[in-house]
Amino acid sequence: MKIKIITIAAIVGAAVVIPLVAFNQNSGAQASAYMDYSSVTPVINEEYASSRIYYTSDTQMIVKQDGSDNTHTGNFSNSYKVQPGKQFVMLITNSSATDNAGNPVDVIWKINNVKYWSEIRDELGERVDDAEEFFAITERSSTCGSSETIPVTPDHDPCEGGDGSHTLGAGDPIMFWLNSHFASGDFTVQYIKKGTFNDSSLSGVPAGLTRLTYLAYDIDVPNASHYTTPDYFGGNEGVRVTPSSASKTTFYYNKDHKSEAFPDMYEAENGLAISGMGDGGYSAAFNGIHWATSYYAMVTDMANSSYTFTYAATSAGTSYFFGSPSAYDTPAPAKYVEEIGRTNNRATTGSKFNYVITQRILNTFSTANDVLTFASLHSSYPSINENRNYVSFVVRDNIDANLILPSATEVKVYKGSTNVTDKFEVSIDNRKISVSVKPSYLQTADFYDSVYRIVIPVTTKNIITTKQIQNNATSEYKYTNVNVAAKTSGYAITDIYHKLTVRHIDKETGKEISDTVVLEQDHGSQYTTSMASDLPTGYQLISMPDNATGTIYSDVTVVYYYNIPKNPSTLDRDLVPFAIIFGGTALVSAGIFYLASKRR
Repeated sequence: MKIKIITIAAIVGAAVVIPLVAFNQNSGAQASAYMDYSSVTPVINEEYASSRIYYTSDTQMIVKQDGSDNTHTGNFSNSYKVQPGKQFVMLITNSSATDNAGNPVDVIWKINNVKYWSEIRDELGERVDDAEEFFAITERSSTCGSSETIPVTPDHDPCEGGDGSHTLGAGDPIMFWLNSHFASGDFTVQYIKKGTFNDSSLSGVPAGLTRLTYLAYDIDVPNASHYTTPDYFGGNEGVRVTPSSASKTTFYYNKDHKSEAFPDMYEAENGLAISGMGDGGYSAAFNGIHWATSYYAMVTDMANSSYTFTYAATSAGTSYFFGSPSAYDTPAPAKYVEEIGRTNNRATTGSKFNYVITQRILNTFSTANDVLTFASLHSSYPSINENRNYVSFVVRDNIDANLILPSATEVKVYKGSTNVTDKFEVSIDNRKISVSVKPSYLQTADFYDSVYRIVIPVTTKNIITTKQIQNNATSEYKYTNVNVAAKTSGYAITDIYHKLTVRHIDKETGKEISDTVVLEQDHGSQYTTSMASDLPTGYQLISMPDNATGTIYSDVTVVYYYNIPKNPSTLDRDLVPFAIIFGGTALVSAGIFYLASKRR
């Protein structure tokens, strides 16, 4: 849609910084492919989904312009003009953006290389010397245009800032409305690790995201009321990727679904532009969304978590925001034992440990203001944008019969380090534990874009009937008007062992005569023991224990008994001669007397 007075609207959510590449109209970069909407893959994986951003209640936008800071919390409502030679930087923090592990990230939105066109002519080809030249950024909570299909009610005036009764807030998409008055500029978004932004360098530590999707709509064509210029796209409005990002970008647009009522988008000068006004005006709008002149891009390999494109227009604006009209796939849950990252464990009878189930919920929440629903207008592609707000979500875990179940109140749910168990219903039926999200929580933005951790404490029974306990978890969920779907985790494995204790005992005294040995033996395994090899002098084994070898199904103790045998034909300290002395002469009696003392 074309507007004589230029502003640039923004409804932002998460971005970051990178050096921008100067636009050269003679050597522009080429996008890797141009595709029709119908070529879109219905499901986008979770790495793309990380770029879906929307407002949270404490989203902050900090503008760095001309050496001063301007901070807004909750939404963005100011307008800024960007001058040649100046740099505009906006830090977006406390938003919904995450990396692929669910860690929060900040975003930098940066404008560089603003160029005002030196030669501007009107529709008759006459030079215009008093044209105002600038880029601007302004908040716009909804769309604006002249199509009759745009709803205009007392509470909804798209051309005057959007919905008067429902202001921007948690769950609304973050978007920029870029408006150029006879100018062009380079726009860069970069994701950085939360809290790493540097005021001096206006940059941060890249967050490690390599994929991005973004949507732009309401790119339109100059008409008789607009000026023309020979620069860039022959005087038309257009966009193209700068060289560093071009080879990794695919543009999707209304390529094969043209009609006389719609403007035509065309691939020219290494970018997308508009020509042919059409009978329907500068774009076909539905609920304020000019989908006929929209496009979205999929970037497969961002360098430094950053992406740059160039936009050029004459007294016109386009809306840009992060997110995709494709459906996001719900990730499967992951199940671990004890610690996140451990999928195996060893336990014995009476062992206490925790099962941990993690479930990532992508940032797919949408509200009535969410223009991501534009793809639902294309009846040919119903799978592209089903409503991705959940109407039900439950995680189930079937606890093995060799484990003692916890009570329902012992099962806890955490969002990060915060206990959010009160947002869930926990029930136990037979041995199946179900953790269901309360419907009221499903309908809030706070539920989405998060990783949940369900902790289930268990204890092994005193009698165990298996050598290995395998458990997995299942997530069951439903979207509006979509059948219930399910995803299953891999197995968390607990290997069962028992203690094999071997003791060496003096039979008569009960004292240990060699070190006791305690071994861990797998449940159901064969074992063999032997007498001690370091016995004190004189000790001999009395007999082999009955359980010296066997199969172990519970804790086993093997006791070896020893003694020092007696020999009556040998004189030693137990045999003492009795002597009779007469007149100093010793006579050995005919008998030998035994003392009653015993060998110790």
